[in-house]
Amino acid sequence: MKRILFYIITLCACGAMILCCQKGEKTGMTPEDATRSRPLSGTEETDPNDIIARVNGSTITRINVNEEQQKLFQQLQGRVPPEQFEQIGPQVWKQALENIINFKLLIEEATKENITADAQDVAAHLSQISSRFSSPDKFHEQLAEMGLSEEKLRAQIEESLRINALLEQYTASASVIDDPAIQEFYRDNSESFRTPERIKASHILIAVDPNDGPEAREQKRQKISGLSQELKKGGDFSKLAGEHSDCPSKSRGGDLGFFERGRMVKPFEDAAFQLKVGEVSGIVETDFGYHLIKLTKREESSQQPLKEVRGKIESLLKQQKRSQAITDYLAKLRSGANIIYAKEFQPAQPEEE
Repeated sequence: MKRILFYIITLCACGAMILCCQKGEKTGMTPEDATRSRPLSGTEETDPNDIIARVNGSTITRINVNEEQQKLFQQLQGRVPPEQFEQIGPQVWKQALENIINFKLLIEEATKENITADAQDVAAHLSQISSRFSSPDKFHEQLAEMGLSEEKLRAQIEESLRINALLEQYTASASVIDDPAIQEFYRDNSESFRTPERIKASHILIAVDPNDGPEAREQKRQKISGLSQELKKGGDFSKLAGEHSDCPSKSRGGDLGFFERGRMVKPFEDAAFQLKVGEVSGIVETDFGYHLIKLTKREESSQQPLKEVRGKIESLLKQQKRSQAITDYLAKLRSGANIIYAKEFQPAQPEEE
């Protein structure tokens, strides 16, 4: 229950899923790829019309779950490496089944509450989705790839709007976050609102190749040593970096911009953070080669005041509170529903404490 995917309760979730599929064209992944690892039955030779579960008498077939799993995989594109899809397939399939159960319960409840979707809202959302495609033909091609028609998509949008309206009724209190709760969160998570120390530095790099022998390395060390001497005599760091550095930053006079600890290789970081503003380091050796580093600016660690982050905290707490309210509401609906799983798809029962 705690892993309910919020695309069920987000406006135009199905539209977002279609757009994810459009992104999939760029990555080379097709809906067929997304569904190759789906069944829990241990065999590909299964009847798509097998009944997997019943919810208050309404059936859920294998093909329903496979289609839902496909949507979840499309949402995971870009966040999960494609090579891991086979491994996580059974988990995603289980989640797909639970999503369909939740969806059926929510639609059933919306019907009981006489909640409808405004036709103009449905049309506006459909138009918003279709406008994201380069042409109507591309839009309909994508629908066809997913086994959808425009009318079916319209129906899905309507259902999403109805569910969203239903949940808004039951999560209205989640929009109220009192000041003590905000202050407590800020106090308990103070480190999250701390800006780490960061510095701005430039460098000159004389690159060393792993295949360089002792003689080549010595020549490069002599070169960086010569540049170090020029700087000590008053040479211009930016000019020398532009003329001699092997790093792309040479086009900016060696400027690397701001960075925090942990962003650079350790020998470079240790040397850079020890410098005073305006100071140039001695020769620093890393796996990349030999460096001269100049510190140009330092910003000390600081605590963001509550007034600057109050809005973010309030938004996060609202999201958490709404999430919990939805979880509780779905638990209530499920406890009062007649949900029957096919024998091999019974969910694991939580262990008693």
